Amino acid sequence: MKDHHLLRVGEMTDLNKMFEAYLYHSFLYYCLSTNEITDHDYDDLCMRLLDRYSEIEHPQKGLVDESDFSCGTGYRLTGKYPKWVWDLARANGHEIPPEGLLERKYAEDLKPRESIVGHVTLVGSRETPSDVLRLMRGIGQHFCDTNFRGRSGGAPGADSAFHQGATNSRKFKDIGFDVYLPNSWYFNKEEFGFLKPCPSEGFYDATTFTDTYESAVQLAERARGSFHGLGKVGIELHTRNVYQVLGVNLNPDEFSKCVVFWAKPTGTKGRVEGGTNTAVQVAIQHDVPIYNLYLPNTRRHFEQLLEEHTEHVWW
Repeated sequence: MKDHHLLRVGEMTDLNKMFEAYLYHSFLYYCLSTNEITDHDYDDLCMRLLDRYSEIEHPQKGLVDESDFSCGTGYRLTGKYPKWVWDLARANGHEIPPEGLLERKYAEDLKPRESIVGHVTLVGSRETPSDVLRLMRGIGQHFCDTNFRGRSGGAPGADSAFHQGATNSRKFKDIGFDVYLPNSWYFNKEEFGFLKPCPSEGFYDATTFTDTYESAVQLAERARGSFHGLGKVGIELHTRNVYQVLGVNLNPDEFSKCVVFWAKPTGTKGRVEGGTNTAVQVAIQHDVPIYNLYLPNTRRHFEQLLEEHTEHVWW
């Protein structure tokens, strides 16, 4: 039977029990790929611990620091969980991998870090079909497996599928993935999974790139044709697309090697429907190759690519 004092996180007042709940639920999510509480409850728990961080007196407080709570993550705990967490998960009916399997996974931390060989932009429509989303998850993992760091925008559909695929890569901890948010609050909603800026985890508020932001605004307007009819948030949404393709510094050395996406073509000159068109036009204007998975030949190309590298395909 589950230890329910670790489940009713919203009702907790004892700070040490809140901290233990954080360790336990982090272990479930990051090591066992399961959960007993919602992402919203986990984020709320992290925020409550952050607010009272100086008051925590738990003997295992040294396993984390304030940045873990501010980012709402337990990822850095990998390989450091105390024995009682393992025992509690087992007692609550969770299947624990064979002895030594997780330890071998954690031993990768001692190996030399993988080096990023380049960036790729992985974006697309929120209306991408489910079978293409499945392909995108494979593509996201494949690029991460081959040391390319993905760039996307955090929206439901294509953006999220590519990002999820990358996180399935055994190299994700080293290679990572960049998600450019339009501002600090727009994606911090239930419909988007409460995404918020956290640079240490690869989530950025594009408006904070003050050295290049005005240039990015101009590039986004050029790519779109005009900002007529858009409000402040609309302009921010299109501007963050520029960073998805060209990087934070807008430096040619940091441009993406290609843009892979799904969106319905419309008209000529590579135009597609929706906000994805801004990223596509930025790529065209800066000679970055584009690959639209809407087109049968392009889709078959990537399906064949994954078939030839089956060891990288997550499914």
